[in-house]
Amino acid sequence: MKLSIKNYINNSLLRASMWTAGGFIATQFLRLLSNLILTRLVQPEAFGLLAIVTVVIVGVEMMTDLGINTSIVQNRRGDDREFVDTAYTLKILRGGLMAAVVAGLALPLANFYKQPELAYLLPTVAILVVISGLGSNALAVAARRLWLGRATMIAIAAQLASTVVASVCALVWPNVWSLIAGYAASTLSLTILSHLVFPGFTSRLAWNRKAAWEIIGFGKWMFLTSILVFAAGQADRLVLAKLVPLGELGLYSIAFMWTQLPLMAAQTWFGRMIFPMASEEFRSMDPSYRRLKRYRRQFLIAVVVVMVILSIAFDTVFHVLYTSEYWPATAFFRVLLAGSMVRILDESYRAFNLASGAPQYTAFGSALTVAIFFATIGYLYGQFGTIGVALSYSVSQAGTYFVSSAGAHRQGVGDFGFDFIATVSLAVAIIAGFAMWGS
Repeated sequence: MKLSIKNYINNSLLRASMWTAGGFIATQFLRLLSNLILTRLVQPEAFGLLAIVTVVIVGVEMMTDLGINTSIVQNRRGDDREFVDTAYTLKILRGGLMAAVVAGLALPLANFYKQPELAYLLPTVAILVVISGLGSNALAVAARRLWLGRATMIAIAAQLASTVVASVCALVWPNVWSLIAGYAASTLSLTILSHLVFPGFTSRLAWNRKAAWEIIGFGKWMFLTSILVFAAGQADRLVLAKLVPLGELGLYSIAFMWTQLPLMAAQTWFGRMIFPMASEEFRSMDPSYRRLKRYRRQFLIAVVVVMVILSIAFDTVFHVLYTSEYWPATAFFRVLLAGSMVRILDESYRAFNLASGAPQYTAFGSALTVAIFFATIGYLYGQFGTIGVALSYSVSQAGTYFVSSAGAHRQGVGDFGFDFIATVSLAVAIIAGFAMWGS
């Protein structure tokens, strides 16, 4: 058994890592290009409205999360066609539920935030949520087997479609609707290509009660976890949308986007590579924890180096890339970057905890993060304004890290010493950045 797992990893790792790295670089380059184009065509207020729409969509998605794709990757029956087709049926039902919730929130949120356009934006996006739910489960099956080539090409094509459509529409309609058009292009591309690019796999409706209960049983923790992860990761923008003008929220969102680049790299790497490999290890009779820790360290070293460079050079890069009306966003960047580092450390342990069938650690950790955020935001916002919200967000992320790392330690894959060194290295770079730029 051990030999077969070793061969599986050795044969798949290099190819999968190349696709993961190449796909991430390509999609993020297109995403950044789109952002640079659109900031020259639309005002910051449009990005503020988009931030509210995005948080709502992400929130509803996470609050209805059953961990369907995660179950296909993690469950021993993930190669069973009846199990996968039952998961597809649940996925479609969930998409309909999500759309109904998003549409139902439109008027209440438009009134709450005093933004009438939300009454039209959210129902439009609800239609796209239904379309997204029709996407094939072939992508989850491919992730289980570390077949990442075609899945990566689909992601690149969807991001390219979003960039082109949003940019063209912004020339005609320089407002938030051009941003929604880009989101629509991405959703349609992902859904259609997921069915076309894997010709040997056809998603079908099916229902197996045992399979459904296995998914739901695993999903009950994913459901709670996702709600708390959403609150832990998105509460800052929900609060800011009520406290500050849309333009300031738009600037905050752009700074947040930049700090999320290393985090999204971590989520991609640990989600597409480490999680499937760790799941295979934990399913074995003799898992190799040392190998998992080594892979984690190698990736984190690369991430810390990138974040150190980004912290020191960000102001110069941002002033070159953006027009002057967006320059105030740099004030939020380094504070948010600290929170992103903590999230990355947590993300790595989250993959191990999910692979071992213990998502509850992420749930408990996220609950602690939410508690810290709401315990500190009143004071910090009163003292420092919007910067205080960013500081509250970053400080609160320690909650989910400590609990997730404790869970990983119980599984034999904790690595506190390395985490400390990585955190101190970035902290020194952030202090140096503040000293250089006085931000």
